[in-house]
Amino acid sequence: MKYTHLITSLSFFCSSSLWSQPASLIPFRCGKLWGYRTLQGNIVIAPQYEAASFFSEGFAAVRKDKKIAYINSKGDVLTDFEFDLARPFKKGFAVAGYGDPNKKSTIQYVILNKNGKIITDKRYNSITDCTEGLFAVQDNNVYFLMDTLGRKACGRDFEYIYEFREGLAMAKENGKYGFVNTRCEWVIQPVYNMALSFQNGWAEVATPARVRGLVDTRGNAVFPEEMQQGFDWTLTQSIIANKTYTITRKMGVTVVTDKKQNKILETPYHLRYLSDNYFHVIDNSSGVEKHGIMDKKGVFIVKPTSEFRIESVLYHNNVVIIKQQLPSNARQGLLSVTGKVLLPTEFAYIQPASGGFWIKRDYLRGAAFFNKEGKQLTEFEWEPISLITPYSEIIFNISDQYTFAKRYNASDLMLFNLNGEMMTDNSCLQYVKREGQKFRAQNGKWGLIDEDGLFIVEPQFDYMDVFNEGIVAVKKNGKFGYLNKYGQLIVQTEYDSARFFTNGMGPLMKSGLWGFADTEGRLVIPPQYSSIGLFAPDGYAYVETNQYTARVDKQGREYNRIMKATSGGYTPSSQGGTQTVYCVTLVLDKTETNFGSARASRFLFFVQITDATGSASESRLAGKARELAMQRNFRGYSESNYLIDKKGCHDTKALADQAGVRYDQFLIEYATLR
Repeated sequence: MKYTHLITSLSFFCSSSLWSQPASLIPFRCGKLWGYRTLQGNIVIAPQYEAASFFSEGFAAVRKDKKIAYINSKGDVLTDFEFDLARPFKKGFAVAGYGDPNKKSTIQYVILNKNGKIITDKRYNSITDCTEGLFAVQDNNVYFLMDTLGRKACGRDFEYIYEFREGLAMAKENGKYGFVNTRCEWVIQPVYNMALSFQNGWAEVATPARVRGLVDTRGNAVFPEEMQQGFDWTLTQSIIANKTYTITRKMGVTVVTDKKQNKILETPYHLRYLSDNYFHVIDNSSGVEKHGIMDKKGVFIVKPTSEFRIESVLYHNNVVIIKQQLPSNARQGLLSVTGKVLLPTEFAYIQPASGGFWIKRDYLRGAAFFNKEGKQLTEFEWEPISLITPYSEIIFNISDQYTFAKRYNASDLMLFNLNGEMMTDNSCLQYVKREGQKFRAQNGKWGLIDEDGLFIVEPQFDYMDVFNEGIVAVKKNGKFGYLNKYGQLIVQTEYDSARFFTNGMGPLMKSGLWGFADTEGRLVIPPQYSSIGLFAPDGYAYVETNQYTARVDKQGREYNRIMKATSGGYTPSSQGGTQTVYCVTLVLDKTETNFGSARASRFLFFVQITDATGSASESRLAGKARELAMQRNFRGYSESNYLIDKKGCHDTKALADQAGVRYDQFLIEYATLR
């Protein structure tokens, strides 16, 4: 049954566009729930479902509490929530199933009419959609046709039968494949070892001698010589897809004629049909296979090259998928028919979709949506909903205006428009908690989404730091401010720099000087310091001017002021008595280093000291560095990553160079040992 699986998968893929036309109601997600709205944005059916399909023939499949039912466009429930899989209505009927969606071999199917009534007498192993008024049904190892009243048609069984295409259904008897009409009469006798359903008047077949060919609806068979040169699905699909021309090759010459037998083109190259205006060219004259594109006048649009091969069958939106010539692990890219490389051959997988492509960098990771110009519109964190996955029978990727996907390695479903935008709606904020986390859109802008994925703040910021204490530093038009988790800009974007909040205070810099704002956005300490540390749990931060260092509290009052000596370093003030002053500088080494099974950037603590008495031990300084690391929760810190510098707190970069790391100053802490 190897070919049976191929036939089923391929047929599902080719018939998907016939399932439905774009409806006036579209699904949209509000938090984790789905509802329906008009194209103008008016909510018609409130968000209440775990998943929701497009409407087809006035009905849609929706899921609640992990079970599926059908509803009408008013939101009235047509059936009980009892199904585990459901297909859209087609010609007045829908097929639904019971069982584990992740184990499709265990699913048992029934047929429903538009009244929601099950017309089958029992549950069956498989049932195709309604075509020509008939269903192809599998009951254990027996296949037969069923009519729309749930009765066995024709009174006969088959070893295999599939749905009707172009008036004929592919069937199997005595181990051979042929084609029957709606009366179960053999129109094309079962003499083939393999057969696929009809497309554009042709069906692919293979004889017992393994000769591949095409048969028309009258049973006339042709066996093109090129089809015998090894299996090439793209060649077969090129022939079947061609409705306009006849392409023949004899004695090293390819001739293209139209339906009136007028010669359109003659060339020594092998040609495959792309569209009515373009042909895929294969040139083997040099012994190295080369691929290109030629127009119907015989002019090369893309000159034959051995750098990549063109996948004819994946012609989409005037774009072809190209693949490296390497036989193993070949990477894919996109090429316009005018010869522009839209994406280099660096991707593992490319799947055409409405308005663009779903593309994976690696097979085992998520996909991103690209438009037909090759522009990336989403992050690489999604998987397109394929028609051969369990999701395909509840979420249908069938609209010309939208595309469904699920989050990679998760069950989170999302509908995208052709701009790569998630179909959410700000009018449904009443249904979700308004507490945000940062989100980066494909245009590089940052915004906030709530815990269910709904936008609280539309992406608009050029930069967004890490959230700390419910507040995040943001940058817009070159200036910094603070945004809280509810999307309120508590400090306007008018500062030159900003760091993350610690212990209720956020550092801000303007004109080279630093100050602090509180969690309400009040500037409690105006910019006046050349350098600062972050506020510690004891309620103090260390600050520095050109003349002194000090500790400052949350009201801006200074303590332990220490004047600087002109020769460098620090000199204790007479008020504080003899003290040992040190500073701890955290440096981010951007060289990736393994910590356990994860890869992370390495944080180094550089302890620099000026000692008036010589009483401070290195172990005491190392302990303080470790304490600060624990307070700040800096992962990747190691006790060995500290150095002592007797020169004072002035040359951190030199210390970094000495340690052999790339320097990127992240935080400076000043402290005093008594």
